[in-house]
Amino acid sequence: MFEAKPSNIPFPYQVSVNSRAKRLNLKLSANKGVQLVVPKRVSQKAAMAFLQQHVEWIQGNAHIWEQAYVEIERPELIVLPVLGQWRVEYETNVISKRATLLHRPDNSLIYCGKDDPEIIFKKLHQWIHKQAAPYLHERMQHLSQRCELPFNKLTFRTQNTRWGSCSHEKNISLNYKLIFMDEDLIDYVLIHELAHTVHLDHGKRFWGLVSEHFPNYRLAIKQLKYADSIIPNWF
Repeated sequence: MFEAKPSNIPFPYQVSVNSRAKRLNLKLSANKGVQLVVPKRVSQKAAMAFLQQHVEWIQGNAHIWEQAYVEIERPELIVLPVLGQWRVEYETNVISKRATLLHRPDNSLIYCGKDDPEIIFKKLHQWIHKQAAPYLHERMQHLSQRCELPFNKLTFRTQNTRWGSCSHEKNISLNYKLIFMDEDLIDYVLIHELAHTVHLDHGKRFWGLVSEHFPNYRLAIKQLKYADSIIPNWF
C-alpha cells in the first residue's frame, strides 16, 4: 500500500496507516509537517482523493506545517503556560566531558557543553520531563478526587500520536507534551482518560461522563486537533 506517492500533490507529506483509525484524517504540525492518517482498510485511491480534496485547506494553513522543513533552532525562551517561562543561554566554548543544563536562581537555564544539537535537545527534553511529571501527577490526583474517578497507576511518555491512554487495569499514561498546553486543555485530556476508567469505549455513556465533568469538551476536542502546532519543533 502507498508504494508510490502521486506527483500532483504540491507539497511534501507523510502517510500513516493506522489500524485503530476509523476515518481518514489530516494532521498539520511544526514537528512532522503534513500527515495523512489512513485506516487500515482504506485504499490508496480513496486516501489520495481525500488528500486532493483538502489541498487548498492545507496550503491555507501552511504557517503551521511549513516549519517542519526549516532547520530546527535551539530555543532562547521556553514557555510552559501552567508553570512559567525560562530564558535559555548556551555556553558551548567550555571544555567539558559532560554536558549540563543548570536551572539558575533568576529563573533562567544555561546549557554548558558541546555545541551539538542532539545533545542540547536531549538535555532540554530531560528538563521538560522533570517539570511536567510533578505537575501532571498533582493535577491528575486533584481531578481524580474532584470527579470521584479513581485510577491505579500513572506513567508518562513522549508520544507522537496520543495525548493519553487508559488500560483495563485503570493504569493511565500521559504525554509529556501536555505541559506545553493551557490548563483547560490539559484538564480535558486528564478527564478524558479518567472517564476511560469507567467506560473504555467512546460510546454515549463515556461522553456523558466526560460532559458531566468537562461541559465544554467539544471545544477542547477542536483545539486539541491542532495542538501539535503549540509544541515547539525542538521537542
